[in-house]
Amino acid sequence: MSEFNDNRQPRRRRTQLNAAQYAGQQTLDNSIPLIRTEDAPMQPTNPPRRNPQPPLAQQSTNPPMQPMSAAQPMGAAQPMSAAQPMRPQGMNQPGQGSQYAQSGQMRGFRGVQGTPMQPQQGWNNGVQPLDAAHQLEQFPWGQNPTSMNTGRNQPIRGGQMMPNQPMNPQRPQNPPYPQQNYGGWQQPMYPVNFPQYPANGNGGNGGNGGGNHPPTGLGGFNPEHREPKNEPVRRKPSAQKLLKRILFCACAVAVICGLVAAGGAISNAIQEQNEREALVASVTAYDDKYVPNVYVDGIHLGGMTRAEAEEAVTAHANQQRDAWKVRLMYAGQLVREITSADLNMTVDVQEALDAAWQPGHTEGGIDARKATMDALAENPYEGYSATPSGDNVVIDNILLSIAQQAYIQPVDAHIIFDSNNFNNPLTIQPETVGRYMDTTEAKNQVYQMMSSLVSGEVALTTRELQPTTTKAMLEPQIQLRATAYTPISTTSTENRNLNIQVAFERINGKMLAAGETFSFNTVVGKRTKANGFYEAIEYAYGDQRMGYGGGVCQASTTMYLAAAKANMTILKREPHSDAVGYTDYGKDATVSDNRIDFKFRNDTNSTIFIVATVMKDSRYDKSHKVCVVSIYGESLGKGVKYELETVTVQTLPAPTEPEYRKDTNHTYATYVDQEYTYRKATDGCVVESYLVKYVGGAETERKLMYTDTYKAKSEIIYVGTVERTEEGQ
Repeated sequence: MSEFNDNRQPRRRRTQLNAAQYAGQQTLDNSIPLIRTEDAPMQPTNPPRRNPQPPLAQQSTNPPMQPMSAAQPMGAAQPMSAAQPMRPQGMNQPGQGSQYAQSGQMRGFRGVQGTPMQPQQGWNNGVQPLDAAHQLEQFPWGQNPTSMNTGRNQPIRGGQMMPNQPMNPQRPQNPPYPQQNYGGWQQPMYPVNFPQYPANGNGGNGGNGGGNHPPTGLGGFNPEHREPKNEPVRRKPSAQKLLKRILFCACAVAVICGLVAAGGAISNAIQEQNEREALVASVTAYDDKYVPNVYVDGIHLGGMTRAEAEEAVTAHANQQRDAWKVRLMYAGQLVREITSADLNMTVDVQEALDAAWQPGHTEGGIDARKATMDALAENPYEGYSATPSGDNVVIDNILLSIAQQAYIQPVDAHIIFDSNNFNNPLTIQPETVGRYMDTTEAKNQVYQMMSSLVSGEVALTTRELQPTTTKAMLEPQIQLRATAYTPISTTSTENRNLNIQVAFERINGKMLAAGETFSFNTVVGKRTKANGFYEAIEYAYGDQRMGYGGGVCQASTTMYLAAAKANMTILKREPHSDAVGYTDYGKDATVSDNRIDFKFRNDTNSTIFIVATVMKDSRYDKSHKVCVVSIYGESLGKGVKYELETVTVQTLPAPTEPEYRKDTNHTYATYVDQEYTYRKATDGCVVESYLVKYVGGAETERKLMYTDTYKAKSEIIYVGTVERTEEGQ
């Protein structure tokens, strides 16, 4: 039969596959067409997986589907009668057992005889029917794979029928199935989306045996199935052969390591030789040149020959020397200018160049020279060619002269004691801060600038010289500690008043250092005419009589009162034998040239200043002149003062019998019948004196100073010694 039809087009023919080509494979469904590769260039899309047809002996006895009537449109589903419900193929009528159900090979049904499983709804296992485009592509001659060989709708796994309806063109196309070529014919490969099955085969869909592989009872082709291969059995090598292999490998490794080590040693030796040659070349390159990092007068001589260096340094040195000068400045003002002519400066280039040649040339070997060159890279050599004349005497003298002019002697603050200014006898002269110029730093700087021929300015600086004593230190030391006064009687004679003034003139302005003792007799001196005293009535051994220095006891008493109130340490004090008219019992202090003195000591930490004078001052006495003594020194403390207070502890009655005395000098009485009462009888007493301390007006301390006894005095009557005669009556 001809292979071409009338219009000479190649005829597409269907050919049954050779059974020999599928040896060991499962039998394909006769309804699946085979397509030649050259007849179908386009890859087919995935057709719906159809349920395999069971053997004829096992097919269901359900009546076949009724053909569609002419009035029924193509693609419409055929109606089912109520008496014959739709059942999956291979399923018996109710009450009848099925071979699939009995053998457990029918997927979707339990393995219990006569008990059908409910069919799965929808497309089984995600397999969808082909749409129209797929049908045309898969079957170019227009045959519907669902109705081939049967002429009716084929059942789909899951228990539903696929109606003869046109496929939805909107449904997305499945990717094409892989194809398998059998001698020029191409068999579409369906996806193997089989579920996992247990190893015992139960629950499978007609598969034989267990394991994780798809069932074979569906009539489909399983491309993953492979026959086991027969491989020869390998034997393990013996222990002797294994040991030989290990020894051989170890020897090979040792030989390789030795070769590598030898090659490395040779390479290192070559590298060291190259490095040594490079080092020697870097050093010997400066055999006739200055090495790097060598400077003279700021000129880098590295790489220069000696002649080149001498020429460069000489020209630079001469130029620098002629232009060199240093300006000495103080507080922004020019004090003095020093030039090279002042110093008679000379230039010694050769000496500086010789010294600069030493580094890098005189060390000896290559390594030593290289070490010197490396050290110069860190600390360059710097030399200078200028040298000053002599020992820099010119510079020293210039700076010394400037320093002497700038010097100011520091002056301590000091106390000015003007004892004649009674109201303000002490003032403080403030301190004066000194100044001196330390020329050491300036001198070194000028030396450096001269040796390097660098011109410029040098600032001269001064430093303060602080005094040892300041005004602030002295102010607490000139505070008024105490003032005492005694009134001078209006009956006091002129000579007596003069004696008081003489004593105060020698006491006034007296300064007593810390720890020093004051002696009244030492300060005032002997009461003699030669010493400037006058005759006046004085107390002597309980009596009043004329003598030089009469009245000085009032000066000593006033001094005692001031010293006690100033909290001085009283060393020696004697009371009068009788009461005095210028102070109370227990507050007096008598003195005598030979045996009685008044002494006290300054136990404070600073000097005390004594002011003593006779004056008329209404603050003390409105009608009389007064003796005033003030003591200044270290402050007693805030609100602190001392007072001398007395207490009479006993009264001594006066004798009742008068005491008669002959007036041999006829001062008071001449004749024996004449009497003159010189002194009336007075009582005596025992008095205690206390030094009382007050702080803020309140008594805080009371200390007993003395217990004085004043004897009772009998009446004294002077009687004349001349008898009256008859002529004298």
